[in-house]
Amino acid sequence: MKVGLALGGGGARGFFHLGVLRALEQLKIMPDMISGTSMGALVGGMYALRPDAKYIEKNIFDTFDKYQKDILALKKIFGSASFGDDTVMLERSFNVIQEFYLWNLCVIKPYLIEPKPFFKIFKELFSASRFSDCKIPFIATCVDLVSGKLFFIDEGPLGRAIIASTALPGFFPPLKLKDKILVDGGALETLPTQALKGKVNFIIGVNLETTQHVSVTLKSAIDILCLTDKLRYKKIIDENVKEADFLIFPDLEKFSWGSFDRARELVAMGEQQTIAQGQALIKALKKEKIKKFFSMNLFANK
Repeated sequence: MKVGLALGGGGARGFFHLGVLRALEQLKIMPDMISGTSMGALVGGMYALRPDAKYIEKNIFDTFDKYQKDILALKKIFGSASFGDDTVMLERSFNVIQEFYLWNLCVIKPYLIEPKPFFKIFKELFSASRFSDCKIPFIATCVDLVSGKLFFIDEGPLGRAIIASTALPGFFPPLKLKDKILVDGGALETLPTQALKGKVNFIIGVNLETTQHVSVTLKSAIDILCLTDKLRYKKIIDENVKEADFLIFPDLEKFSWGSFDRARELVAMGEQQTIAQGQALIKALKKEKIKKFFSMNLFANK
């Protein structure tokens, strides 16, 4: 039986994934395939290259510490804008653009954050690694703005795929790949399960987004745009999380997308909460194995 691991996006909240990987190793559960979007793609891609949670945790923290000034600039941008932790991905973009750019008539390029420092981070983390170097098959999920559909990358340079999957609309420039224009896969699928469908028998999903109901405030046209996107995005989350056979869905309200200074706390939470669900996960896996065993025997006897 093949087990897939789908790691969702969430900015700094994605450090939770490192704790999940720690816990899965303790539970002796090794995924046969990994899919990731946004920060989930970064963590998942590194783990696929070298399936050692402690090693990749150290590697990520060492690199992020090296580029601490650039990383904490993200926290400043997210923290300065007027939105709470219950806002959805594209609403954050709308609000930051509204506060810093639209009202100041400074929208002169299609992205808000200079990407070069982050390209350096990806280059340092992935070097010249390619998908073919992965010990565990890995798929990075993106959205193609040309077709309006999900796009899966499972070949070529690994770092380039991670850049595409983490290109949060409005913040980072999209990645042009042949006839495609690629952005963060979370725009259409918060939990990257579609990439694993038909390739594995059991999907463990780690979703870091919220589906909480939020108050409605309509003071401007931007507020209406944000609310419309919020309703669309929350429906996507509600439907998306149902596609996992086992879901790890932590309450991370006290962490924002820019909480990079609380990364180690997120890792600890990921480990603790996954261990707490460990026996339920093992039971679900055993149940699926038994189901698959009997279905295979039934088919063989026909």
